Amino acid sequence: NQSKSFLESLDDFNVTLAQFLLEEETFPVSFRSGWHFMDNDWQHYLDQKVLPYSMHNDYPNRRIIDDEPIDNIFDWSKTPSDWKPYRPSYIDYQIPGKGKGWNIRSISFQRALRDNSVESMFAAASGGENQIACLWAHLPENDFLDNIVAIDKMVHEMEVKYPGVTFKYCTAIEAMQLWQESNTTVEPNISISEIQSGERVYYEIQSDDIIFQDQPFVAVKDIYENYQVAPCVSISEKLWKTKDTFIKKNLVKVGVTVCDTLGNQTM
Repeated sequence: NQSKSFLESLDDFNVTLAQFLLEEETFPVSFRSGWHFMDNDWQHYLDQKVLPYSMHNDYPNRRIIDDEPIDNIFDWSKTPSDWKPYRPSYIDYQIPGKGKGWNIRSISFQRALRDNSVESMFAAASGGENQIACLWAHLPENDFLDNIVAIDKMVHEMEVKYPGVTFKYCTAIEAMQLWQESNTTVEPNISISEIQSGERVYYEIQSDDIIFQDQPFVAVKDIYENYQVAPCVSISEKLWKTKDTFIKKNLVKVGVTVCDTLGNQTM
């Protein structure tokens, strides 16, 4: 939110992902970007390296004031207005195209309670269109619990108004698997092998299934508390090796994670 481009923050982003994987055993499969900042480079990185489900489409909002200090720039003015996921174009993250990942429209509790967004979802669904909406708020907000109750009340009122429409509260993965008409919950099986040559090692990673990312996400921590994301080269469709080698005596921890095209994840 405090920069004009994702690439300014890429190093920090990688360190954060590596730390969460290695120290917290946490890695995202779905994601909503901060205050909705997005640019093509970030969307490309998410689609190629990280996760299948981005839930940050904030149509129709746009804020491009970039006076110093930079604060909360975003543009979702060109995205589809409906509540259906779309694959972002490589040329413009706002426009449907042939990207690998999915973008889902989101709305805050507060805004949903002020406008007709929830009714627009039910109205479209009554015409036969499946809808997915990311409804969000921040846990520390004083009205968080009150707004959950208010949102739930509104949804049930719409259920009465549109009696042919059913709804379900889901996690992002559950919702998108319903959207993709799959209930496959089998995680990919992966293995990581250490190959040593002298004092240096590299790693081979193998999966039994096609993964979403163009390579496994491999994180490395050394004795100097440095975290890095290790790029991989493809040996075959389901086999990769780390591009770089590492001094074995300096290593503390190595982790790898993948997910398939339906968000089923293995670490």
